[in-house]
Amino acid sequence: VNWADVPVIASDGSGNLIASYLVNNGTRSFGYDLHLVQSGDFGLSWSDPIIPHDDRAQTEHGFASLLPLDEGRFFVAWLDGRNNTPSMRKKGGSQTLRAAFLDHDGTMTNEGHVDLRVCDCCQPSAVRMQKGPTILYRDRSGAEIRDISIVMWERGEWAGPFPVAQDNWEIHGCPVDGPKADNHEHTLVVVWFTAAQGEPRVHVAFSDDHGKTFAEPIRVDDGRPVGRPDVVLLSPSTAVVTWLESAERREEIRARKIFNDGRKEAAHSIAAISGASGFPQIAESNGRVYFAWADGHRVRTAYLQP
Repeated sequence: VNWADVPVIASDGSGNLIASYLVNNGTRSFGYDLHLVQSGDFGLSWSDPIIPHDDRAQTEHGFASLLPLDEGRFFVAWLDGRNNTPSMRKKGGSQTLRAAFLDHDGTMTNEGHVDLRVCDCCQPSAVRMQKGPTILYRDRSGAEIRDISIVMWERGEWAGPFPVAQDNWEIHGCPVDGPKADNHEHTLVVVWFTAAQGEPRVHVAFSDDHGKTFAEPIRVDDGRPVGRPDVVLLSPSTAVVTWLESAERREEIRARKIFNDGRKEAAHSIAAISGASGFPQIAESNGRVYFAWADGHRVRTAYLQP
């Protein structure tokens, strides 16, 4: 349906899962609905699909970010194109960010818009902070500045958006490269790609107050980044960041350990990319950092023992 808009799955660790996928809803290119299915038995069986958005405009509804909550509930945020059809764009419409809460039976609450003007196809990233879900995403100003913003669910409503950093990247088109985030208790880390002032960079920033403020961004790339970063926290002060880097007629997936005081360890080359790499993913489990990426028609994996 869309090479950059991939299926997503999330688990609460207790047998409850939610997954998203896309279904064409007409004849227009990139016209599709977001479908959500849930499981209460570790994925052995799945519910009938529900569509979280209440419109059927033949435009993008996707780039979902899924998040487990308490008691089998989930949170979903997605990019919604109902205001981004050709006719709506003539009236000043654009891509929006929407979100909803889902009970285990599929009942939705608090479905609605979060931001009425965002970048068209940069994947948002949701994390669960102390007061509720927090979304990191590529915003879009009227002057086509597309920097990273954050919104937080507090007391039953969305607070923000607030800038994570002010790169002032002016770009008249979507870079298809959203931020990724991870958190532990009050610590939040976010990584993103920017090419402000014509210089491609991958930045990471730490927050020790639930995302209310961020320290000065740390540049993590080796000088020729392609983008598509990801991040996991190993501790409140330490993260592992991945990104794509150009290197001698090829691209590499690289990983580097970053500390919140600005220190950086040497980068590891995880793999050379021979074909379409998609969006490499990273996750931590039992002390190992795992990587997964597309390599032509295969999915490959690797791990590092920190």
